[in-house]
Amino acid sequence: MNLFLMRHGDAVDKAIAECTDSERPLSQLGKSEAEFAARFIQNTKIVIDQVLHSPYKRTKETANLVNANIRCPNMMSSDLLLPESNPQFLINSLFLEQQNCVLVGHMPFMPELLGELSKTYLNFPTGGVVHLEWKNFPMSNGSQATEDDKTMSTRLSDLLKNHSIKFELLSKSF
Repeated sequence: MNLFLMRHGDAVDKAIAECTDSERPLSQLGKSEAEFAARFIQNTKIVIDQVLHSPYKRTKETANLVNANIRCPNMMSSDLLLPESNPQFLINSLFLEQQNCVLVGHMPFMPELLGELSKTYLNFPTGGVVHLEWKNFPMSNGSQATEDDKTMSTRLSDLLKNHSIKFELLSKSF
């Protein structure tokens, strides 16, 4: 299973955008960052099963630019990637599905998600991507996780702590 955790590209400044934070579009730099990240993901030659992004405009634009290169047929918005979301709810969903995914989100959510998955913490730059790979990750028992399912959360957390992963960080210079 492969996950690509990505922070959206640089967005137009709030003072210039004259819109709500959730409606801020990508800047020209942000578009370049997203295209660079897309090439990084494409060069891994991993078939992506799903692209998820938050409902914010800048994450949708980033996901669209990435998806133009990787051509994943399954792209959708998810409230689980909002800045204030709880990473554990998304983790439960991801490990039940066992798919190769690109996740496009925000600060502070993306570093929190990375920390939960790998016990590694970093400050994601705009357009930054982290590739996590699990080899032979134990399959779930097929039960559906809910927000109240503490047992599932504990089981997944224990598996994550005791399973080795490949960690790769995209670096860029513009």
